[in-house]
Amino acid sequence: MSDFPKLEQAVTDGLPRSEQEPAPPPEPADTNEELPKVGYCKPPKQHQFKKGESGNPRGRPRGSINHKTTVLRSFEEEILAESRRLVAVGEGDTLMYLTVQETLARLIVDGALKGDKFYVKLTQQVVTAAQKKEADEKRGLMEAALAYKDKWEFEYERLIRQGLPVPLPHPDDILIDPVSGDVQIVGPTTKEQKAAMDELVRLLDAHIARFEDPKSLWYASPEMRRQLRRRQLKVIQKWNNKLPPRLRRTFDESIDRPTDEDWAEGWAEDDDPATDGHPARDDPSR
Repeated sequence: MSDFPKLEQAVTDGLPRSEQEPAPPPEPADTNEELPKVGYCKPPKQHQFKKGESGNPRGRPRGSINHKTTVLRSFEEEILAESRRLVAVGEGDTLMYLTVQETLARLIVDGALKGDKFYVKLTQQVVTAAQKKEADEKRGLMEAALAYKDKWEFEYERLIRQGLPVPLPHPDDILIDPVSGDVQIVGPTTKEQKAAMDELVRLLDAHIARFEDPKSLWYASPEMRRQLRRRQLKVIQKWNNKLPPRLRRTFDESIDRPTDEDWAEGWAEDDDPATDGHPARDDPSR
């Protein structure tokens, strides 16, 4: 009876697989054992970093140099950047620093002066194109300035009378040279500049009034009056020249007035000579 299982096994091994008895199912796994969690930031255990080993064993080699990341620019931008670079240029015993653009312009002109036909033709073409561009820009600026003056010449005064905001610059502050075609703006172009100019006009009028007052320097001797009036005149002229022509003041610029007789007559007409005529006492804000 002990040989019966071996005989049964031999018979079974000789049969085809389809006629053999099916293998018993595997035993169920223990459900109490917890499976490792795999997901975001939790790779499988076999792919996790191991302590003491580099996560990038084939990284940057030892001794390599850090290079800044270069921003890709167009070829035109590269050429412009190079044209502004300073280079040392010797002229006789003098060493000067010029931009690459200035150096190339000198080389072209020097070649033309030496009689090189290529550089002569190139210089003529460049100069002609530059002159045409300058003339076109000047003509366009002059036409725009004339149109602006024609539009606001009479409208400006109406806006001021009605208390409405006015455009800047003032039409009279745009000066046009009819011969050369040059356009120059001599007045304020922003609100901040206009406010500063208005304050300058106020201070200038106050200085002129004090300068023309025959009794403003009553306390000084004749020689001292001349010195003080000469200083006042310099300040007034300096401030007056900063204003556009339409706002410049005209006044009596004589320094040697009034005479001693005028001083005596002025004092005689004063009711209170102790206070009248003195700028520090006449001005209540001081």
